[in-house]
Amino acid sequence: MNFITEHWDQLIFIGLLIVWATRSREQISSLIKDTEILQSSMDILTTQNNYQQETLVKLRAEQDVTNKQITALWDFVNKIKDKVG
Repeated sequence: MNFITEHWDQLIFIGLLIVWATRSREQISSLIKDTEILQSSMDILTTQNNYQQETLVKLRAEQDVTNKQITALWDFVNKIKDKVG
């Protein structure tokens, strides 16, 4: 009992350190879980973004081919009109 009365301030300090360390550990654990959730969400969004970009590139290529074909058809029509007319 004499030990407690002599060192009560140090015991309180050690108790507060234990409480602080426990709360910090819980908060760090929670932050790690949140980070993992955000990372998985980011991976999903990155995958979706890559898929959309690939689709956009394919559509752009198809549009370029279609535009070239339309231009070639109009050139052909114009040449036929020149020969006929």
